[in-house]
Amino acid sequence: MIIEGVKNWKEYYKTSKIRRNTWIVVTTDDDRDLFLENHKDWISLKNQIGKDKNKIHSIALQYRSHRMETANDPKADGFYVVPTAKGEYGGDTKQCYTVGIIHGKKVDKCIWITPELVPDDKYVDTLERCFPEAIILNDEENKT
Repeated sequence: MIIEGVKNWKEYYKTSKIRRNTWIVVTTDDDRDLFLENHKDWISLKNQIGKDKNKIHSIALQYRSHRMETANDPKADGFYVVPTAKGEYGGDTKQCYTVGIIHGKKVDKCIWITPELVPDDKYVDTLERCFPEAIILNDEENKT
């Protein structure tokens, strides 16, 4: 589910039983906040961005009322969001999101632990090594 606007999200959140969800918040170039309930909505959003002249300016993660801006670059070629699990043998597994900013063929990535919204690991990767379904390019028509 994609919810547009903070007011609409608050209304949904108050009436919904979904309380332990980490939301992906996308801010577009026309200053709309889009609240994505899960990663499947990111894939749905991919069909809209770049094709209808909207561009992503920033990505945030939100758990309850706690919101962390995870990627902000209005000049980015695109953005990358994928659910991630981190763990070690015999230890606990942590649910995370990997959020990246795309510049050319490079992706600046950061792994965010959820629901705490704490950055864990930062690194640069190549676009070819990224999951294609997790990539949204701001100018999809001119890139493909």
